[in-house]
Amino acid sequence: MTRRRQKTIACTCIALAALACTASGYAFREPLIDRAWIALLRHGGPPVRARAAGELGRRRALRAVPHLVHALRNDAEKPVRDAAAEALGAVGPAAGNEALWALVESVDTRNVPLGL
Repeated sequence: MTRRRQKTIACTCIALAALACTASGYAFREPLIDRAWIALLRHGGPPVRARAAGELGRRRALRAVPHLVHALRNDAEKPVRDAAAEALGAVGPAAGNEALWALVESVDTRNVPLGL
C-alpha cells in the first residue's frame, strides 16, 4: 500500500471519528477531537478542509488558531480561506493579534471605491 493511500485512509478514519463525536455531543471540548479536525484542515481535500475549519470555529478551538491562520494565508482554495476567516472570527479576540492581522491581510480591497 502506498504512503499516500495510507494517509488517505488515516484521514478518513479521523474524519469519521471526529464527525461521530461532534454529532453525538460527546466530549465537546476534548482536545483529541480538536486535533482530529486540525489534521483534516491540513490534509483533507478542499471540501473536507473547509468543513474542518468550520467545525474548529464552532468549537472555538484556541489550539487551532495557528492552523487556521496558515489556511487563511496559504490555502489555494477560496472556500477554505473563507471558512478559516469565519472560524477565526468565531474564536474571537482570544485568537490574538496574529489572527487579527491575517484577517486584515485577507480582505480584498481592489474593488473598494476610494473617492468620496
